[in-house]
Amino acid sequence: MLKDTTSEAFARLLWVFYNRCVSIQNSVGSLIDLIPSRKYSIYNGTIDQWTQVLALAQRWEFKEVEALGVRELEKLPIPAVEKIYIYQAFGLGRGLLAESFAKLTLRDEFLTNEEGEKLGLDTLMQVTRAREFARRLNSGMVPTEAHSQEFRSIVRDVFELEEEDLDLIVTHFLTLRGRY
Repeated sequence: MLKDTTSEAFARLLWVFYNRCVSIQNSVGSLIDLIPSRKYSIYNGTIDQWTQVLALAQRWEFKEVEALGVRELEKLPIPAVEKIYIYQAFGLGRGLLAESFAKLTLRDEFLTNEEGEKLGLDTLMQVTRAREFARRLNSGMVPTEAHSQEFRSIVRDVFELEEEDLDLIVTHFLTLRGRY
């Protein structure tokens, strides 16, 4: 009997292992190489299904399945607040959220109370701080490459990201910033 899991979530985890598109590779060489390894590839799942898989993969320390869950979530169009909520709940790398942080920083609409609750107080304060910096930076100006580099620095510093996590931020800034 499995405690703290639903039959639906467990079935979703089994779907990963018994997907008909999973191939088992066996290489010849040393004794260790004779152990077959699975190649997880073609899946079509929803955000909810992948979060179910991710939850069980983390609980039972299935690292490859966890990595698969993250890869599959990265392919899905997830709204910025929802993505931050999910990734923070699972303790996934903040670097994967750079684009979501940038979108919220540049978004014209105010965050709703519900969105603020999902983000949590610390992240909400970071988003608010980044939005203030970005608006001061860009008030009444046409975005330039120099502005985009400053925006990159704001996102990096406020959200405590590594430089390599920010590759798409400059392009994203110039594209979205044209609206201000």
